[in-house]
Amino acid sequence: MIRYLISSFFLLWVSLPASAVPLKVVTSIYPLQLIAESVLGTHGEVTTLLPAGQSPHDFALKVSDRRKLADAELLLWVSPALEPYLVGIAAEQRSVSMSDEPLSEASLAHREHSHQQDPHLWLSIYEVESFTHQLISHLAVLDPDNSNEYRANGEHFIDALQSIALAYPATDEVLPYAVAHRAYDHLLESFSFPQPIVLSESPEISPGARSLWRASQSLGQGDCLIVDTSNSQRWLMTFAQRNDLTIKRVDLMGVQSGVSTYNILISRIAEVFESCSRGARGEEKTPALVKNREERVSAGKSDDKPLQLTSEQKPQALD
Repeated sequence: MIRYLISSFFLLWVSLPASAVPLKVVTSIYPLQLIAESVLGTHGEVTTLLPAGQSPHDFALKVSDRRKLADAELLLWVSPALEPYLVGIAAEQRSVSMSDEPLSEASLAHREHSHQQDPHLWLSIYEVESFTHQLISHLAVLDPDNSNEYRANGEHFIDALQSIALAYPATDEVLPYAVAHRAYDHLLESFSFPQPIVLSESPEISPGARSLWRASQSLGQGDCLIVDTSNSQRWLMTFAQRNDLTIKRVDLMGVQSGVSTYNILISRIAEVFESCSRGARGEEKTPALVKNREERVSAGKSDDKPLQLTSEQKPQALD
């Protein structure tokens, strides 16, 4: 009887279709996991290499990571510029990179105007759309039985993403604001937000006192300084305090804020930029500062000459 039961179980197992076994997908960062989960639905197991709080700029693979990659049927990553440690591995297995996929006309136009030194491609709606189409194609090859479902999931995901972009139309009424470092070029173009004052080209570089003072001349009391949640550098806090700026934090990876979908991630980031550049959403200021900013908008101060600071407000050399 026992031998019969074992034989029956074995025959049942080998007769299951291949699609009954979830596809193993590994992503380099959490935003790509969210995209993959939107397309895969219930037909895949998606894991991420980068742990919470870890920057992709200085990440190194562990033995467990290499084992996870070896077991994966598909690797999803951003680009050699962001993840050079994946270049050789991606060449040896099925993978999809956001940086080398065929692009739609909208994506090509975006790339022509985007700053190539910004590797945060997952903040671009155009890049995400093209990446999703390529993901659908690869999944259809790996699991043809569920290809129609992958295509339907992907189209629904893209439609919802386009609706988010339409919720933030361009406007001429803007306010000055700053970002800690260059990381949002792709987001700004996707949503037509005005250009911010960029304090540093990279999170690894601390700007000098002169460049910070120059930036402070274009910012006023209560204006926003947008900082990534993983960035707690002392000079940023000092700069914000000396110039009475409002710090707004964004989670570029979505890990620390615990978002469950990519669309929630991009919406939350867009809401912060909307709030800071147009004063329309999510203000976190005292009534006095809100009134101050509203008066400046109505008076057209955002297009005036840079605001001059007193000697007490000018930043001194930072530690």
